[in-house]
Amino acid sequence: RDNIERASFSPTHTKYKVYIIDEVHMLSKGAFNALLKILEEPPVHLKFILATTESHKVPETILSRCQRYDFKSITSEDLKQRLLYIAQVENISIDEESLAFIVKQANGWLRNAISLFEQLIYNDTISFENVIKNYWIPRTQVISDFYQKLLHKDVSLLDEYEQIISSYNLNLFFKELLFYIKDELIAHLSDEKLTQANIFILETLEEVYLKSKNSFDAKTTFLVWVIKCVKNISSQK
Repeated sequence: RDNIERASFSPTHTKYKVYIIDEVHMLSKGAFNALLKILEEPPVHLKFILATTESHKVPETILSRCQRYDFKSITSEDLKQRLLYIAQVENISIDEESLAFIVKQANGWLRNAISLFEQLIYNDTISFENVIKNYWIPRTQVISDFYQKLLHKDVSLLDEYEQIISSYNLNLFFKELLFYIKDELIAHLSDEKLTQANIFILETLEEVYLKSKNSFDAKTTFLVWVIKCVKNISSQK
């Protein structure tokens, strides 16, 4: 309310007064009502920028008085090119595996990509060996072997589970598995049985991944998923 009251006065040095309200969906009902009053008849010098990732939580009375701009996620190729540009300007050496890892983890957000990029720099270099060492992530071959054993109901998978959780970051391991299976799904759409198995794994893995964040014991949560997944895949075949 204080900001809105001050906003009514004309600017002294610029043409417009611009107010940026970040995470606008977090405003209280009273705050939205106060904002609505000035949005209904805004002074010519006043501009509001309402930023949110959850527009469905913003009252319709507010949305109907706004010009809406939906920002899309940045493509993997654009993220890659931007990181390569930063590496060139800052004289940072980076290998392809590290670049692919950063782009994958960024999930379409440039801020996340740059933040991770900065964290991985060591002696003006980003190498995948250091990525593996610092983040405890598995190589593609490890993920591939795990996936194949999952499909073929290999009992040794359960015996190896303890080694997996002691050798790798558990959440990153299953996140990498999710990315790997997504690629396998797209690559083998002509194989109906394999496609059904991949879809089942992806759907249940995403559920258990989200569940693990609030679990008392994420290790057990993932272990139960592995057991259930193997049984269901086996029965489907």
